[in-house]
Amino acid sequence: MLFEKFRHTKAFILPHALCMFLIFSCSEKDAIQEVLNPTLTKHIGFNMRWGDTPIITEKLTTTISRMQPTMLRYPGGTMAHNFNWETGLPSSHSDKDVVHKIEDVKRMADATDTDIVFVLDIVHSTIENQLEMLKASNVPVLYVEIGNELYSDHYEEIFPTGKAYADTINNWIPRIEKEFPTAKFGVSMIGREAGNERKTNWNSDVYANITTNVDALVYHLYVRDDESVQDRIHRFLPHFIEDETKELWVTEYGAHSQSLEQTAELADYIESIADIALSHVLISRSGRFSKINEASEITEEGLLFEKRATKNNQY
Repeated sequence: MLFEKFRHTKAFILPHALCMFLIFSCSEKDAIQEVLNPTLTKHIGFNMRWGDTPIITEKLTTTISRMQPTMLRYPGGTMAHNFNWETGLPSSHSDKDVVHKIEDVKRMADATDTDIVFVLDIVHSTIENQLEMLKASNVPVLYVEIGNELYSDHYEEIFPTGKAYADTINNWIPRIEKEFPTAKFGVSMIGREAGNERKTNWNSDVYANITTNVDALVYHLYVRDDESVQDRIHRFLPHFIEDETKELWVTEYGAHSQSLEQTAELADYIESIADIALSHVLISRSGRFSKINEASEITEEGLLFEKRATKNNQY
């Protein structure tokens, strides 16, 4: 490494000054890789919004398979805290939502030859309910996220501090690990600057108060309309916690510009650093970020990922 780690802490948040030193000391790409200590990507795939997903048909799974994902996410990001796995519908649903009961998870995984990363609802559900969901999925439970973006202001009342979230992590993981001892667990971290003290301190508060087994730190990276991919990387680096004992999962990423060039550049970066790299989103009713449309046909962005899979043979 180009810098010495703190001797009395196993991880630390990289300061802005260090990032600037590295960027000006060598090429930008080399500096970023040096900071992040990249590992070989184990899974490349897609975040899903199961409430927006059409009925599972051979046409749909064949289209998904064209992009050769090795992982899909269930039941989604924000939707994870608004999805009833027993009814197969979001808690607040409309006539446009398609019912996807838990049996569909196995149907999708088998048809596309993918692993599933489960996002648990730790906001509105109990441990018992979510354990039932994992068991009922009837697929190998290998990857589990303890909630989604809990640093968001929407969850301030439930998780007023990162420590409050860590307390929940410390309670939930041992219970789940008893039932699924081979599962890996990821926890929600913020990958950008924050607008208030709670979010500014989120990563350090969560990290300092975890006392149970955590396998991965989870970040989401979206490029704003008014910035470049390199700008977004520079906003991420100061908030990245370096810990060689933890995997890096990026379970959502995308470019708000919808630019294929930015999407490809961001994908290159994420895939070079992460153990799990999931592009947002496989299917969206609004069409934004979608790789597949509601007719189960591949979109322009989907074609990009199909070409990437064919060219790189990494999926």
